[in-house]
Amino acid sequence: MNTDAAPARRNRRGSGAVTLHDVAKLAGVAPITASRALNTPAQVSPEVLRKVTDAVARTGYVRNGLAGGLGMQITKYSATGALQWTNVYPQGDYIYRLALDSLGNVIATGPDYSNYYANWVTMKVAPSGALLWSATFDALTANNEVPAFVTLDPLDNVYVTGVGGPEVVAANGSRYMRMVTVKYSTGGALVWTIGSIEGGSGNVVRVGSDGSTLFVQGYGGMYTARYRQTGLAGDVLPPPAPPPVVAPSAPTNLAASSSTRARIDLTWTNTATNATSITVQRCSGSTCTAFVAVAQLAATAKSWTDSGVKSRSTYRYRLLASNPAGSSPYSNIASTTAR
Repeated sequence: MNTDAAPARRNRRGSGAVTLHDVAKLAGVAPITASRALNTPAQVSPEVLRKVTDAVARTGYVRNGLAGGLGMQITKYSATGALQWTNVYPQGDYIYRLALDSLGNVIATGPDYSNYYANWVTMKVAPSGALLWSATFDALTANNEVPAFVTLDPLDNVYVTGVGGPEVVAANGSRYMRMVTVKYSTGGALVWTIGSIEGGSGNVVRVGSDGSTLFVQGYGGMYTARYRQTGLAGDVLPPPAPPPVVAPSAPTNLAASSSTRARIDLTWTNTATNATSITVQRCSGSTCTAFVAVAQLAATAKSWTDSGVKSRSTYRYRLLASNPAGSSPYSNIASTTAR
């Protein structure tokens, strides 16, 4: 990067005689490479980016097309493809990447060349098309800072990565831009900025499953940086939702016996770990089916004595376990004759 004063330039909105081919020739690269350096700098090396931006500064090249001031355009369609609205936002020149938050707001990022050299612009747009906020990242005065990727965390905070300043000055005097990642709150406030000279330029940023670890993939040799956010007071993930409540399992091995006059003893295996009660049902007769509830016991109960029976009468019993989610299937049926 050359930060020397550049020659006088034509107005950015003008058409000028200098072309992209002139820039590419001076930089010693192919026109397609020069175009990539200006439009998608993450796809070229820092050295190529430096040569192209130096050539732009020396020739006074003024970009046209998307970078000529058409604005950041968003078009919304319905699920059936019907056009709902189209808005052009003057905060930047075009949109390079966008994402959606949990409320359906659009987070868009792209460059702004209004001061000749590009700065990052990130904005949030409501589903209705209303601009909620926009933020500019500008850490250089004599080179293009261009965002490459945007993502969100589970709390809808915004993370943008790309290439930008402050410049890096090498021991031999060479000057370079760096891989930069910024975080904005849901309201658009700048939370922090991370710069890395090793990455060259940020290509992709992802948030880890814990909501605080960041992975940024930079240029060259699949360079990847991992960062952990600190000082997240008031900006942490909510606790996980409790597991859903399910109905308990049924009691098993129900057995009935009578060793005392006009009394029947019941025992069973309590298999439920999430029950709130055990219900005992009874009917009278060796083949009866008209069961009615005769007792509601604690969830941990494993036995019960029925003292409301008649001597020499036969009774049948069954159990079920319950909680707020519902009741278990019935246990096996046990029968006996009271003494």
